[in-house]
Amino acid sequence: MGNRHFDDILYVGSTEKIFEEAKTVLCLISPDFNIQPVSAAFETAVSLFEGKYPGYQPCNTKYHDLNHTVGVFLAMARLIHGAAINGKNFSKQYIALGLIAALFHDGGYIQEEADTKGTGAKYTKIHVRRSMELLARHGTAHGLSDEETAAGGLMILCTDPSADIAVIDFPSEEIAFLGKTLGVADFLAQMADRIYLEKLLYLYHEFKEGGVEGYEDEIDLLKKTTGFYMFTEQRIRMMLEKADRFLRSHFALRWNISENLYKTAIERQKAYLQQILTSPDFDPVKYLKRGGVAEEIFLRNRERKADMKTGKIITQDSEIRTMLLNSKEIAVLGLSPKPERDSFRVAKYLKEQGYKIIPVRPGQKEILGEKVCASLDDIHKAIDIVVVFRNNEQVMSHVEETIRLMPKVFWMQLGIENHEAAKLLTDAGIDVVMNRCIMVEHERLCK
Repeated sequence: MGNRHFDDILYVGSTEKIFEEAKTVLCLISPDFNIQPVSAAFETAVSLFEGKYPGYQPCNTKYHDLNHTVGVFLAMARLIHGAAINGKNFSKQYIALGLIAALFHDGGYIQEEADTKGTGAKYTKIHVRRSMELLARHGTAHGLSDEETAAGGLMILCTDPSADIAVIDFPSEEIAFLGKTLGVADFLAQMADRIYLEKLLYLYHEFKEGGVEGYEDEIDLLKKTTGFYMFTEQRIRMMLEKADRFLRSHFALRWNISENLYKTAIERQKAYLQQILTSPDFDPVKYLKRGGVAEEIFLRNRERKADMKTGKIITQDSEIRTMLLNSKEIAVLGLSPKPERDSFRVAKYLKEQGYKIIPVRPGQKEILGEKVCASLDDIHKAIDIVVVFRNNEQVMSHVEETIRLMPKVFWMQLGIENHEAAKLLTDAGIDVVMNRCIMVEHERLCK
């Protein structure tokens, strides 16, 4: 089979063509299939990702994008068709539900209009839960009952690679099967993507913003993808042992090709990755040319390094005064709810001076009349100063989340002086104050 013909069949083309192909597949499953609920959900998903859905911004994650979502949608339809050919019976109602779940499965990356900090990638660790919540909010608009919405949420949960499928309390075997099918469709669609290797460079930056650790840079993620191939093979076998047979059956009936084109595409990508990683002159810009992704990423990296502002350790009274007078939003890390504690007294003072206080402490709901964030990662707006009430040895544990938050200043209170943390923060462009009480300095310099 020629590459052109292969691409036309597997990837289909535009978003509109993908929907038309899915419609054709659903008619093969059942000639009288009611496409309307699926069509409405498809329009909603496209509108959501394109920023045309009321209350939401356009998708700004380049790995988990609209192309991936509609790819999963089509892979789901093909797997269901293949399973039906092999004797699996589905209700039309649950086929539609499975496809709607596919369309919502990455909606958790989409930011609401008021959420202006960072990109949707910051939700990487919780995007599955957010996607389930999105379906719960909008399911009724697509004719889903509460029971169907809950079942669709469980299907979406199956797309979480860390989820223990065995302990999910599915309401029926059919829902369980469709959930596992969606989990497999998610893997196949992304890994068979024609520019999967290139898009991994985007994925590194999504992981970085989302706080996913274990990758030094884009190249390190590419190297570790070889292990991800093994993980996904095992995960697919565990979730849907006959996935390969189902897809062979689908492509044989639909296109008279007795081959699982997803598996073929993935094996090609895998072989090429192994080839370029062992090349003595490996350069992503040279070897990963599709879509201009590598050129964009590495050019942007070079520009960032050239333009990146370096922070500094602030010691001069004039600089501290200017910083305090120009600040409005202060996150207080380690704020105690007990009035006798220094952190409480200092935060109370700052609030009385007109600053907006964001308490940061796990296990609390409200302190000083303000909603509490469990960590800095839970703050979704720009912050001027992070004031730290933590032991010296605990400061390092907050460096990475501070860099993700990117406040203007990281202020270590009296008695806290961690030069290792200060170096990392200033290298990231954040100014640092050490071993000073912000209340004392404000009283001394700003009154």
